[in-house]
Amino acid sequence: MIDTSVEVIFTGGVVWTGTGRTSALAVRGGRVHAVGAAALACAADEVVDLAGGFLMPAFGDGHAHPVLGGLERQGRG
Repeated sequence: MIDTSVEVIFTGGVVWTGTGRTSALAVRGGRVHAVGAAALACAADEVVDLAGGFLMPAFGDGHAHPVLGGLERQGRG
């Protein structure tokens, strides 16, 4: 049997997948587990109603420039 339990389902708005639109997205373990009708078939701990809003993926880019960081720390940057 396939495990369809997820932590969160986002529904009730537009979900951008990066290649198109869908109406729902399910998240398990911090990752996208299913989209569209497959997401709605999951059992979720929480359902978030987007209330007609827009959901899209994002990422954080944490990086440093060591030389500039060193100069800034010395008060010269």
